[in-house]
Amino acid sequence: MKTIIKYSFLILFFFGFVACEDLTEVDFPKNQLAGEVIFQDEATTESAMANLYAKLRDRGTLSGSFFGVPYLMGNYADDLVYYGTSANDFDAFFTNSVTPVNETLYNIWKDSYNQIYEANRVIEGMQENSFLPESFKNQIEAEALFVRSLLHFNLSNLFGDIPYCTTTDYEINSIVSRQDVDLVYELAILDLEMALDKIGATERALERIYPNKVAIQSILARIYAYRSDWDAVLNYTTSIISNPEYSINPNLDSVFNKDNPSTIWQLHTGASNQNTAEANTYYISSTPPTFSALSEELITSFDFNDLRRTFWIDSISDSASNIWYYSTKYKQRDGSLAMEYSIQLRLEEIYLLHAEASAQLGDYNASQLALNTIRNRSGLPDTLANNLETILLAIEQEKRFEFFCEGAHRWHDLKRWGRLDDIIAPLKPNWNTTDELLPIPEKELLANENLLPQNPGY
Repeated sequence: MKTIIKYSFLILFFFGFVACEDLTEVDFPKNQLAGEVIFQDEATTESAMANLYAKLRDRGTLSGSFFGVPYLMGNYADDLVYYGTSANDFDAFFTNSVTPVNETLYNIWKDSYNQIYEANRVIEGMQENSFLPESFKNQIEAEALFVRSLLHFNLSNLFGDIPYCTTTDYEINSIVSRQDVDLVYELAILDLEMALDKIGATERALERIYPNKVAIQSILARIYAYRSDWDAVLNYTTSIISNPEYSINPNLDSVFNKDNPSTIWQLHTGASNQNTAEANTYYISSTPPTFSALSEELITSFDFNDLRRTFWIDSISDSASNIWYYSTKYKQRDGSLAMEYSIQLRLEEIYLLHAEASAQLGDYNASQLALNTIRNRSGLPDTLANNLETILLAIEQEKRFEFFCEGAHRWHDLKRWGRLDDIIAPLKPNWNTTDELLPIPEKELLANENLLPQNPGY
């Protein structure tokens, strides 16, 4: 009993300290023993990872909350229209007027690097560890490497050049410099390849709440698409699509259930009676909306026969017949029983990446086949696109309809394709080409001059 209490106290001390500190302010020179004790035990090591996954779910680049990047960048791009007060930080994202002193912006940076710090803490705790079984250490280290690479990748797509942090050493982290985006991608790939070598052959849980080999391959495919390495994208997507453990769910009404067969990785909600933040973030209960509604441009873009419009979107109106639309991808808003988890990776993205890679490599038949898998499941006929230009436009449309209000896909895709000026500028009067990058938070620049210069336009 004393041992259990000792471990519990150390975990609470460790996580409580990390949660309230910035990456550049965290140091554990006197707490090294506590870390060693934590990582002597499988249960407490798993608790460390569970804490990390919980933070990914609640804040930062993966969170489905109002303060998560999917909601913020949905407003920044063209998925959402913000109706709340202009005094709120959310309005700055909607009007493309985010400044370096924006507190929500700062929290994205701070929360993400705190999560990276915790991933590094786990990685270091697994290396040269003589207390834990080798297979267990490899599994946990692989998961932490996956998280570290994904967070850096996401941050680079928001801020451009960023530091790639691989240590918990305070003296190093306090003076880090920004690295070129291409180098960030390369370092993320190296982390993911190391994770592939270490990851276990079997699932750590039946609900796909921990990243596995397929999840790692999925992020590799995504990164290689950003690098236009289409052979690598095709290699990974072919492997995933041929995996019999994953399949496209033909029932659009249950795609976001926790047992959805196309889910590759999802974040647990934290309790058996708790559902996702996403279900409430996008829901509109009264008029006019307090926060955001789906853009009219998105609604009118759907084909009349597209079942995603039927199953994933609802509306609310007022006495003057004004109508606002909102996402109902996640349907469980009460806390009676957890039926949905926060999906981060699903097979539909892999099919569309496969279609893109095939088209870029000149195999239009294979591209059409992958594209039609998504279209047909959505009640749409085969695509008429039959050359590179038309197929890529068809993929752009399918990704929009498939992933609105999800993972900030729309923003990241338009940026990757160089389409922001074409699509966003006509809709947003404040739009500038330099808005393709968010500013580095001023607090970070003041704390570490090696992060200079500020991004252009700020």
